[in-house]
Amino acid sequence: MKIRTLTAAALLSWMSMPPGLLAAPPAAPDKPKTETASAAPGSGEKFDRATLAVKQGDRKTALALLAEFAKGSPSPADRREMAMLYLELGEFERARTLIGALLKASPKDVPLRLDQASIAARSGKTKDALAVLAEAGALQPDAAARRSMAELYQSLKDYTKAQGLLEELMKESPKDASLRIDRASLSARKGETAAALEQLAQARSLGPDRDARHRMALIHQDLKDYEGALALLGPLAKEKAEAS
Repeated sequence: MKIRTLTAAALLSWMSMPPGLLAAPPAAPDKPKTETASAAPGSGEKFDRATLAVKQGDRKTALALLAEFAKGSPSPADRREMAMLYLELGEFERARTLIGALLKASPKDVPLRLDQASIAARSGKTKDALAVLAEAGALQPDAAARRSMAELYQSLKDYTKAQGLLEELMKESPKDASLRIDRASLSARKGETAAALEQLAQARSLGPDRDARHRMALIHQDLKDYEGALALLGPLAKEKAEAS
């Protein structure tokens, strides 16, 4: 079993690499052109540079660039993106203020409600997050929004509501393998191994795509079902090698 664990882990690591990376020894690279958030602004794309700074963990630069970007009267869509960057930076109050202002103008906007719930969840305000999710649920959210809600409920450990949403979505789209995988992930979180494996088996029968099969393999590994993980990873590794 230990050997199989290492084999599954090695395959998962291999599968995460870009196609062709292991097909042949890499050629000697040219001198890299290092991209930094403090590079010349070019066309003044401060927001893009702020996004890069967040990815690089350069908090000070990101905050300075966002402050500059805000001076240019950003659109509602831009302000929403700014809020999400502030969220990544742990600037919960700034993120909350931006989304709150947008919600005043569009109180029935479900995606904005979900952003608000995400901010509350990430900042440890579980009760507020659940209240906002309840408000979003009353606004007749579409399938994509309900799926996001299920993910949020899972993160808040409200598994009953998460399961209810996923069951509803599966009834509407019974041949959607990704929903079965979501349901398997929820069962795994709840410690319901048999239920999770059943959902994974059903997902597999629905012809899941490459990304979905990779997700399934990860869940199998989390469940310590290394045979199941390897059964998926073997063909995926072959496909990857053939594509490289």
